[in-house]
Amino acid sequence: MDKKGNLYGAALLGGVNDQGAIYELSPPLVPGNPCDREGSIFLQRTDGTLPSGRLLLDASGTLYGTTDGGGAGQAGTVFQLRSPAAPA
Repeated sequence: MDKKGNLYGAALLGGVNDQGAIYELSPPLVPGNPCDREGSIFLQRTDGTLPSGRLLLDASGTLYGTTDGGGAGQAGTVFQLRSPAAPA
């Protein structure tokens, strides 16, 4: 969870071709309403599939994680996802 209350998570399945997704849920704009779904990133064979383990969030808003599939030789990947507002 980041400083704004956004919650990040990984779904092992779902997304494009049922290969997993990384998602963000934001606090409701109106208290008492359900969370707002900000966005999802669906994983593809080249950038990793089947996310596993915990996501790590650094101070600049960059997420790090691992996958069990995809990448070279389908052996899994370590990935980094930057927020559009995060410095490169």
